[in-house]
Amino acid sequence: MSIDPVSTLARGASAALVFGLAACGSIRSNEDAQAVVTRELVGMPIGEFIERYGAPAARSEAPDGSLSFNWESRVGSAPAGPMNLDDRVCKLFITGNRAGRIVTAKIRNDTVGRTSASRCGEMFVR
Repeated sequence: MSIDPVSTLARGASAALVFGLAACGSIRSNEDAQAVVTRELVGMPIGEFIERYGAPAARSEAPDGSLSFNWESRVGSAPAGPMNLDDRVCKLFITGNRAGRIVTAKIRNDTVGRTSASRCGEMFVR
């Protein structure tokens, strides 16, 4: 019995491609990214969030002491070429309770990340 080196090589290349694609896109959709954002941010003190990720441009406070704000990530580095810097941004709508903890963190706008389909997911995954 002889081993065909071409078919062996082709099978190996196919397996490497499948495993490479699986590792490259660990966050494949906005639903996956929203789950990551919720898991990592809900319950976090708002002050800690601001220290880690930056302050929002504006915030609004409700009469009951809760607050909400739109947050936008800092622009990450973009490769040389036609990619717009806005293509590296994650935008969230965050609400917090009067105790100063994040209650919800909803993705408003998510762009393609460096290694996955989600910039937001990449920013907040541990």
